[in-house]
Amino acid sequence: MDGLLPSSGKSADITLDDAALSDEDLRLAFNDDLLCENHRNLCVDEGTRRLVSEDVWRRLRVYFPTAPEFKSGAQTCQNCKRLAEESQQTKDLNRVIATDQKQSLSELYMDKNRPQWRPGVSVLNVVNREFLDQWKMFLREPNRREPVWNVMNSTFLCPHGGFLFQPELIGISEATELITYVWPTEWTIIRKTFRVDAEIEISRIEEEDGNVTFICSPDLCQDCCVAREFQELKEKQEYKDAKIYVRKIASDFKDDVSRTSQEASSLEGSDRDDPEFTQISGNKRKKSIQENETNSPVEKSPKIDNSQLRRSSRHRKMRGEKELTVSSTLTLRDLKLEIMRQFSVAPFDQHLMLEGIPLTNDQAKLGSLKILPGSVLYLKIDEPCEDPMLIDDLTRATCPEEGFKGTGLLGGQ
Repeated sequence: MDGLLPSSGKSADITLDDAALSDEDLRLAFNDDLLCENHRNLCVDEGTRRLVSEDVWRRLRVYFPTAPEFKSGAQTCQNCKRLAEESQQTKDLNRVIATDQKQSLSELYMDKNRPQWRPGVSVLNVVNREFLDQWKMFLREPNRREPVWNVMNSTFLCPHGGFLFQPELIGISEATELITYVWPTEWTIIRKTFRVDAEIEISRIEEEDGNVTFICSPDLCQDCCVAREFQELKEKQEYKDAKIYVRKIASDFKDDVSRTSQEASSLEGSDRDDPEFTQISGNKRKKSIQENETNSPVEKSPKIDNSQLRRSSRHRKMRGEKELTVSSTLTLRDLKLEIMRQFSVAPFDQHLMLEGIPLTNDQAKLGSLKILPGSVLYLKIDEPCEDPMLIDDLTRATCPEEGFKGTGLLGGQ
């Protein structure tokens, strides 16, 4: 008769010293890892056990008399075996479902040939991006994830059943980042394959005079749309420890703001002028240029559709720009004092502008000035102060006197 032992890399020899160190719990736990947790029968996983001779097992029984004993060829837990078979069947079914959905919606899965408004395109449908993200994760790992069956488009509708977003702003406004367009043919497959709680269709009508009108079904609920935009703006204006950027300019204020904005927009689709990108991939680019110069004739690069490029959400720093961490409750004066520490410029020499609008109310909160996380402020220095003693005095004036700490003379105590 052969016995079963837990599989491990340790020797099966057990000394009296080892037995002396074992307490009652250890003796009871010996060979317990051969048992399934729910039914206390022999586990179906063959990797957890190995056979030992009858002589070895008799010796082990002396030290572990209550240990579970299974003979060679013992039957495994039938309940666990049935559950394992059902789990394997579910995994096989999920793989079949994932394969079928990949084939039927291949362009949607691969993010290719995505819908855009252009001549000849008059109708598009809307899908929740959260559904797409979960669906793609299932297709990538069908053995580890459950299929996604529900398309929750009702989150884009108000309690009255109207659409909550301006259709002309979809894909442009940050508030519409959870909305994704799909082709009508793709929508037909989605409607047959998944459970859709609401169908949303956007139509684009171009008139003879060139005016473009968007019509959505269900109709746009103007009141709820305005209320949603107001609530989102209010939430954005309340933040803490957010990052903003201050960009110093030296030439004419408005002209330089316009020029700098054009430079920033030209970088949106390319990393070539990004210092970090240049530092990381500079050697690779030089090598590629040298190879192109030595190889002749030079083949033309394939034309890239810029509309299909994925834009980077990372802020691109520019020359003369610094990053500041602020909260919406700070005043503009507090911000100017922080800028003074970063740029060594007195507050009365600072002229700030946000999106072409000068910021002049020093007592206003940053949130009320619509300075939001990620905003870029332009700083023009007017006759910068060259006296370092004055800057030092202003910096120290913003800090409370430590000598009065703990007394009534210190404000706020």
